[in-house]
Amino acid sequence: MSLSKVPNWVRVLEHFERNHYITNGLTIPFLIGCRPHIYPNQHVVDIEEFLSELMLSSRKTSLMTCGNNGQIVVGLLDLESSKVVDQCGYRSFGNIYFIDDTFKSATCIEDVISDCKSRYSDLISAERYSFENGKWSRFSEIDMNRFSEVSQPAILEFMNPKDVNINTRLEEIFKEYESGQLDKIVPLWHTDIVDIDLRCQRHNLPAAKLRHGIEIIQNVDIELLFDNMFSSEAEYYREKKLFRDDSDWSISRVMDHWIKGEKLIPPTITFESHVTSRNLYPADGKHRINVAYFYGACQIPILILKSQRQQILDLLGI
Repeated sequence: MSLSKVPNWVRVLEHFERNHYITNGLTIPFLIGCRPHIYPNQHVVDIEEFLSELMLSSRKTSLMTCGNNGQIVVGLLDLESSKVVDQCGYRSFGNIYFIDDTFKSATCIEDVISDCKSRYSDLISAERYSFENGKWSRFSEIDMNRFSEVSQPAILEFMNPKDVNINTRLEEIFKEYESGQLDKIVPLWHTDIVDIDLRCQRHNLPAAKLRHGIEIIQNVDIELLFDNMFSSEAEYYREKKLFRDDSDWSISRVMDHWIKGEKLIPPTITFESHVTSRNLYPADGKHRINVAYFYGACQIPILILKSQRQQILDLLGI
């Protein structure tokens, strides 16, 4: 699911607040555990990923200890509340704001993640997401009914009727390619980091990896990139074959953007431990690489994680 969709925890918090089901917020296990009940085909994420999502989100959230039950709860900050926390100088990591002393000793988001893991990881593993009457348990019938209230609009959004409308265009592109009408396409890339919003991508890296930041490396020699990439991935691209079947619409989507003169986000390359010296992996943007290479690109920009910068630059000899 694209992060341009409304995150499940935003939907749930908004719905629960609007219907006065909660006062201060919802617990971390509750928001993690409800995910599969809101969006189809979604899985439960771990605490590190969840808090990283909050940190990187465009929505400001509060993290505090609830006076009613003694548990750490997440709440949404509306526009007025956001102004207050900014004026009062509350500490924050990204868009997580701390409005009490629960995490007063935390110096970075890793400290918050560690604390929450020690409190809640075992409960999440046991699927005890709901805290009622002083004890943790599985979701109650009331919880499930409330999820049903949230899930229908979420499912409709997830299905995205625009995808149905574009299918005809993608089929046309495949037919044009088959008939030899698309012999030249020029790859176009966003090359300024300020123009890139990874939430616009249909699929994305885990927030836990992205929270340390990304940067662009310009004009990377594509053959050198393949030489340092997992061999199976490099061989796939060097076949210079666009469509493996006539319903490979991800390829058609890339072609459609470039035919229209629209720029795309560069592929994300990560450093992964591997038994050989070929440690680079195309974590996102495989189809963009494939189309660009097929149409003769010798150099491409790549996105990398700042935390892996030196490892990747050393491999590429930059």
